[in-house]
Amino acid sequence: MDETCAEKTSPIFAEVREFVVNELGIDPSMVEEKSDWYSDLSMDSIGLFGLLLCIEEEFHIVICDEDANGLNTVGDLTEFLEEHIVQCLNPDALYPISSTHSRQVEMYDLS
Repeated sequence: MDETCAEKTSPIFAEVREFVVNELGIDPSMVEEKSDWYSDLSMDSIGLFGLLLCIEEEFHIVICDEDANGLNTVGDLTEFLEEHIVQCLNPDALYPISSTHSRQVEMYDLS
């Protein structure tokens, strides 16, 4: 992989990293896309729940329990947000909001 591509981080990853750093009071360099919430970042389920609530509020989305259970790493959450924010901003996007059930997603007010 090209080193310049590897060094780039998405704006959403940067925001997720900021949330994690603020929640845990850790150095930003400890938060990588491959970081596991429990084993790498030593979060407990209550801490992760609180973090996801903040993420929902910040990004104006709802993360259902089924989806939350699949978000094992910082990268999983980043990818989830990237897909769902694209869907909110562009209803014709290729990303489904949910493949298994309907979900309420608040739309960004673009007016």
